[in-house]
Amino acid sequence: MSKFQQLEKVKLTGRRVILIRNAERVDRIFPDWMNMAFDANGKYQPYDLNQPLSLPNRTGSFHQFRYDAPITELGCVVSMMIGRALKFNSQHPHKVFTSPALRCIQSCKNILKATGNSELKMCIEPAFFEWLSWYEVLPDWISEDDLMKSNYKIDNNYKPILSREEIRNRRNESHIAFYDRCIQAFKNILEIENKPGYMLFVVHSLTMDAISRHLNARKTETILQSDMQMIGGNYPYCSVLVYEELADKTWRLVPRAMPSLTYMDFTSRVNFEFVRRN
Repeated sequence: MSKFQQLEKVKLTGRRVILIRNAERVDRIFPDWMNMAFDANGKYQPYDLNQPLSLPNRTGSFHQFRYDAPITELGCVVSMMIGRALKFNSQHPHKVFTSPALRCIQSCKNILKATGNSELKMCIEPAFFEWLSWYEVLPDWISEDDLMKSNYKIDNNYKPILSREEIRNRRNESHIAFYDRCIQAFKNILEIENKPGYMLFVVHSLTMDAISRHLNARKTETILQSDMQMIGGNYPYCSVLVYEELADKTWRLVPRAMPSLTYMDFTSRVNFEFVRRN
């Protein structure tokens, strides 16, 4: 019996996980955008066609966008293309989780819009926010109330694994503690959401690496902090990983579950060798 035939005979539970990184963010393409796109009173005026036409209203100062930036117009288009691919491949999520970062929430909204399921509500999980040690100033995330006022579909009945305040109190967590934090939150969600079907997680590149490390049955103790500096290149914007659960409760990666997106010198394809590293 060939290896392919052996794989075909593996029994599945029907549960699948889709991990998607956020789309292109404004502050990476336009580092000085906060100084150039806002006047002294906080009025926003884009100066490039790749900048969003408008921004969601948020309680507090417009300066909060400095550490919690939106996605670009191209980011909107690419995330919708990813959503369209999910639709064409009949990968319709029944549950959606996202980091509290605006770039993840906006990416998620566009993905769901393109799948034709824009009414599916997002569960905002602070435990999936990226490593806090990367931030000199912690972001003040946009509130769920502000998001809903801007027509974002948010599940305000969802009780997060870790609250926003609990995450902010982990300011000095080690890189290993970050991985363990994401993995534990993911495991808790799997215990609660146990019905067959697709669960979608729109998160950061580093969060994708943490969750995939758990699904690949890799240890967190062997993670090098130097690896974390290469995460973005190995999990590009809007990169996708799909896993399926086997009957023995282990998970396997489905490398060809969805085609990657390529244009100019960009590809959304993940580096699978990096994903599978020990």
